[in-house]
Amino acid sequence: TNVGIWEYSKIVQLGSRHGFGFAVREGLRQVSTPFVLVLQHDRVFMRAFDLLGAIKALALEKSVNYILLQNTSTLGYLKKLGDLLNKGKHKVEIPSQVQQLTVADVALTPLVQWLDSTHICKTEWYRSFVFNPARKLVSRGGFIEDKFGQAQIADIRSRGFQRVYEWGCWLLDDKQERCVGHVNGRRAISAAQKQAMIDFCRSNPSESLQSNAELRWQAAMEVKESLKEHIYIKRSISSVTSLQPKVDEKTAVVEKGTSS
Repeated sequence: TNVGIWEYSKIVQLGSRHGFGFAVREGLRQVSTPFVLVLQHDRVFMRAFDLLGAIKALALEKSVNYILLQNTSTLGYLKKLGDLLNKGKHKVEIPSQVQQLTVADVALTPLVQWLDSTHICKTEWYRSFVFNPARKLVSRGGFIEDKFGQAQIADIRSRGFQRVYEWGCWLLDDKQERCVGHVNGRRAISAAQKQAMIDFCRSNPSESLQSNAELRWQAAMEVKESLKEHIYIKRSISSVTSLQPKVDEKTAVVEKGTSS
C-alpha cells in the first residue's frame, strides 16, 4: 500500500518503447481530473510557485489551455520572441506591446512554441487537441514539442503573431528565476549504488513482469534512502499528476488530487 507522498501514485509500465509523447498519452488515460501536471523524470522543482493560481487561470480563462513553468530557456522570454520567430526567410511582425494576461493574480506570457518541460494543462484539451488522431501532431517515439511545437510556430510564422493566442499556450511569468531545472542522470547515483540496483533485480529472475517492476521500484526506494536528495528513476515514463479543482464564478479551490 502506498503511503505518504506516494499514497495516490501509480506506476504504469509500458510494454514497449513509446517515447515521451505517447508515454504522456498513456498517463492521461489514468487521469480523471480536469487539470493535469506533467513532470518529466529528469526535471526537479527549484523554487516555490503559485500552483493554485495557475489552476485558477486554467479554470477561469477559456483561452488558457497550457501553462509552462519557467526554465532556463524561457527566462526573459519576451526579448527572445524575435529570434524564435524570425529565422531564415521568416519575418513576423511582433507587436511593440505583446498582450499578456493576469488571471487570479498570475502573470502569463504567450508562448509561440510548445515545450515539453514541466507544465500544467487542461486534461480534455490535452486529449482532444494535442492527441487528436486527425491532427497527427505527436509521433510515436518522439517528443510533443518535436511535431506539435513545430506546427504551432510554423502557423504563427505563416499567419501572423495574433495566431499565438489561438493555440492557448502560456508561460507562468512570475519571476525571472527558473522554477524547474534539469537533472543530469549520469551523476544522480554512484556506480556502487547503480550496481546494487542491478544486483537486486538480477537476484529475482523468475518473478513476473509486474513483480519485477515492483522489485525495481523497491530497489530504487532503497537507493533513495541512502541519498540526501530524492532520486526518481524511470524509463520512458513521465510523471502525470491529476489536479482536481472546485470552481465557482470567482474562485477555484484545489482539493486532494491523485498522481499516476
